[in-house]
Amino acid sequence: MVGMGYRTIKTAVGAGLAIWIASLLDLEFATFSAIIVIMCIEKTKKKTLITMKEKFFA
Repeated sequence: MVGMGYRTIKTAVGAGLAIWIASLLDLEFATFSAIIVIMCIEKTKKKTLITMKEKFFA
């Protein structure tokens, strides 16, 4: 099957939402939120949540 995978779609939606939320909050560097989302997306939901939690508390 050729096409975009679930992880690609999840990354694109997450990065877009991160930039939008950061812009709503008038943060100075909204694009960095998208970079953090890209770094956090893993193959499974469980691994993604664990990575996000680790980066949040770091």
